[in-house]
Amino acid sequence: PLVASMLLQFSVGLADVYVAGRFRPEVQGAVGFASQLLFFFIVIANGLGVGLVAIVSRRQGACELPAMWQAARQGLLFSVLIAGPLTALGILWVPESLLSAALPGAVVRVVTSLLPLYAASLLPQSLLIVSNAIFRAQGLSRFVLLCTALYAGLNLLGDFGLAFGLWGLPELGPRGIAAATALGALAGGTLALAILFGW
Repeated sequence: PLVASMLLQFSVGLADVYVAGRFRPEVQGAVGFASQLLFFFIVIANGLGVGLVAIVSRRQGACELPAMWQAARQGLLFSVLIAGPLTALGILWVPESLLSAALPGAVVRVVTSLLPLYAASLLPQSLLIVSNAIFRAQGLSRFVLLCTALYAGLNLLGDFGLAFGLWGLPELGPRGIAAATALGALAGGTLALAILFGW
């Protein structure tokens, strides 16, 4: 289940870049750039998750369940404290001047429309990653697979559906790719929290 979960998580970025390739080259460049920023954040969240796995599994192994749940709650709170401000900042402020110094003008125009939507996915992705770490620490890998599959599946369907207006969904063009990532992360993160806290 854990290997399948990692492949599904990898498929999110792959699907985004593939669908972006169906548009203009600058769209693919913009999605690739935004995905790299997102990947940097995911590395930080996974680092938190690795530490949390060690703490939660040790507490569970010692049958210290109240301490285990306290550590799990603190991990979730810490992820909110990191991702929450970054999400708000990314939605409210796009540094066009900094982007213009590093990217071609055509790419900057697309990136500025995508970054707020990708930023909206930071908080739910952080909660999903940390929740999955808690599941791993408890040996509940099937929940990791379930939540990640929901995230990746909705992202894949949304990439095509929202970008091209398929299946009755609105046609958002390149913004649909970023919106699909945000919606998939929101669904996966919400499911993970619902399972953690007993619905």
